[in-house]
Amino acid sequence: MIETHVPEFASEIDAEQTEQIIGEGFLAFARCLDDAQLAAARKAYERTYEALLIGESEVAEGRIEYVSNLEQWCDKPDLVSLIGNPTIHAVARAACQSDEIEYTGSILRRTSMLQNDICASGATWHADSFIGKNAAPGRDDRVAIWFYFDDVTGAEGATEMVPGTYKRVQQNFIDGKEGADGLHETLVERNNAAPEDRVYAAAPAGGGMAFKSFVFHRATPNTSGIIRRVMTMDFRVKGTTHVDDGNFATLPREKQEAMRDMLPEASRHVIVVD
Repeated sequence: MIETHVPEFASEIDAEQTEQIIGEGFLAFARCLDDAQLAAARKAYERTYEALLIGESEVAEGRIEYVSNLEQWCDKPDLVSLIGNPTIHAVARAACQSDEIEYTGSILRRTSMLQNDICASGATWHADSFIGKNAAPGRDDRVAIWFYFDDVTGAEGATEMVPGTYKRVQQNFIDGKEGADGLHETLVERNNAAPEDRVYAAAPAGGGMAFKSFVFHRATPNTSGIIRRVMTMDFRVKGTTHVDDGNFATLPREKQEAMRDMLPEASRHVIVVD
């Protein structure tokens, strides 16, 4: 059994779980779909990639990742429904420290990185930067949530985290310093950590993980031979000017409205149509 911070089908996040994502910068959640829902989501995922990869088989072997943008699958209810999932909403609210959240975009990812691929791509410790030009130093009103279509552990190339760096990087930005200031020894220590001491954002199929922009993390090699299938979702505090618009805003209005209408009425509030 893969251990996570949030139990199956949770619709609320408690104080300890909130402190995990605010303090450590990431949170892993157990499955939030039942077997039938997960099967339907996997089918919709594969149909998206069947259309995307036609004519590309000759280069597929040399690619470590395929990405499918939102416009390529925004008409598939079994994928769009994830945007309104109660567990995902609860995690997003806790991470953003607000009940007023909005969805900003997604991609589907299909990844199979081996050690040599990671070395070639230069994957290393980093913190993402999705903060807009108007952001106050250290302000982070965004959370990235990754839904896993299959079990994801260290063997499948789960993202490796450096717990606790979120608050340090946030304070560095507030103080006008570089994000990694004072973290060199910590990152060297994580590089040299024994396999059993590494911290992965592991979760079972139908679950996933959420992480904040300032937490240090890196890609890891996939030694299982199983392609890692992921859907990403970005949420932000509603109405904020501190986080740039995502790819949802680039969709035509009719597609935005269609996505909103695919969700149950109680969860449509996260879809803000331009």
